[in-house]
Amino acid sequence: MKSNLQEHRDITKIPELLSPAGGPTELKAAVQAGADAVYLGLRKHNARQGAENFDFETLREAVHYCRIRGVSVYLTLNTLIDEDDFEETLVLGKKAWDIGVDAILVQDLGLARALHECGINIHASTQMTITSLEGAIAAKEMGFSRVVLARELSLDEIRYITENCGIETEVFCHGALCNCYSGQCEMSFMQGGRSGNRGSCAQPCRMAYRLDAGSRSDEYLYHLSPGDLCTLEILPKLLSTGVASLKIEGRLKNPEYVAVITSIYRKAIDTGVYDKDDLNKLALAFSRSTFTTGHMLGKMKSSSITLDYPARVGLHVGKALSNPRPSKKYGTVPTYTFKASLDKPLQPGDGISFGKENGGVVNVYFPETGMLTVAGEMPHSNIVSLPLYQTYSIKLDKEAKRLYENGENKKTFIDGRFVAHRGEPVSFEIWDGKTKITVTGDVPQEAEGGGISENDITHTLWTIGNTPYKFNKIDVLLDDKLFIPFSKIKDMRREAIDKLSEERSKRR
Repeated sequence: MKSNLQEHRDITKIPELLSPAGGPTELKAAVQAGADAVYLGLRKHNARQGAENFDFETLREAVHYCRIRGVSVYLTLNTLIDEDDFEETLVLGKKAWDIGVDAILVQDLGLARALHECGINIHASTQMTITSLEGAIAAKEMGFSRVVLARELSLDEIRYITENCGIETEVFCHGALCNCYSGQCEMSFMQGGRSGNRGSCAQPCRMAYRLDAGSRSDEYLYHLSPGDLCTLEILPKLLSTGVASLKIEGRLKNPEYVAVITSIYRKAIDTGVYDKDDLNKLALAFSRSTFTTGHMLGKMKSSSITLDYPARVGLHVGKALSNPRPSKKYGTVPTYTFKASLDKPLQPGDGISFGKENGGVVNVYFPETGMLTVAGEMPHSNIVSLPLYQTYSIKLDKEAKRLYENGENKKTFIDGRFVAHRGEPVSFEIWDGKTKITVTGDVPQEAEGGGISENDITHTLWTIGNTPYKFNKIDVLLDDKLFIPFSKIKDMRREAIDKLSEERSKRR
């Protein structure tokens, strides 16, 4: 099944795809999977203190890496700032700006004012809970160039604010949701002394609670745990609102998650097409048993709450047909065998579970009989008809790793021009649309035979290997019967590419 996202799509500007970078590896995964921008945090004063995050040395490396590949870098200084922390946080922001970040996300109004007075580009964090046109206009008047709109808005409200506020808007398109207003949770601090507004949320929304009334009042259930946001199936409507940036949540997620989610949304934005396999991959990357569109299509439905289990469940792939029985151990790990009806085959190494019940790792699967042998703690004896979920895909994991471990996928198209005239030094010029680089070589010698050809030169220049560039075209102006060593042409190509990367790394 393929779905065409182009239908009813009225887009004047393709939005930026903004991906999370909890650490350097996640940043590389985001960039190579197709992100236009990344957001990241330092070791202090960002809303995800539990991530690996960056120091100034790795931030400098990240900015350099992203600049060369045409990717923007946004720093999150988006916690509430105490008086004792103010000067330190301001210094962090100034230093990050000097390193070259493109903008700083801020929640604290005092910090925002101070950064703006220093000439620093600031974005209004979603923690500011801007839910109205008046709020967005006020942010503009305070010096913000972009506002990350609250997650409680509908598509119509997003469109109305975007069309009338006069600054860029950004919205979340995928990832975990809070049950509080746009991340401003006080419950975490009240229950455990850890403030989400200071970057240390204890996630009370993922805990079980018992209600005093209702049909299941005697049970502890996860009444506050929403499923993850997923807008892939409503992407045309979201794109038509005119937002400048679509943001993927997930600075606490691994690089494979970042690569998978980014690549799927990249494809959908660029081609207007997604299929069932894409939705399955999103669920395999991370799913709490259901996806939701949040409040974008109206008030979020009660079915969006993962009432029975708050953690990762994965992709539903079938059900158990027989109860488990112990089988031969593989090393020290216990194993068990049962029969299952599966919608898709499983491979050795895939993870499975029975919802919130125990699961394990597939050792052997016999599709002709439906028998599965699984390594792990055996679930309780009665699993017949329990839904079976795939929690990990070894195939998808390999696909994700290939995106960011096997060279350069993020390519910038460049044009080239090689000129070789008799009696003049040869020159090679490359251009990325903004920056033009020219290098020169030696005066060509007279050839004893027919001389080098245009095709020889084009072929030698065209292959630029594991670089973040790809030639769109190469023009060659060449006098006949000239001799130019191929090694010299390659040296000129290498010098031009290095100089272009150096110049691109200086762009904000």
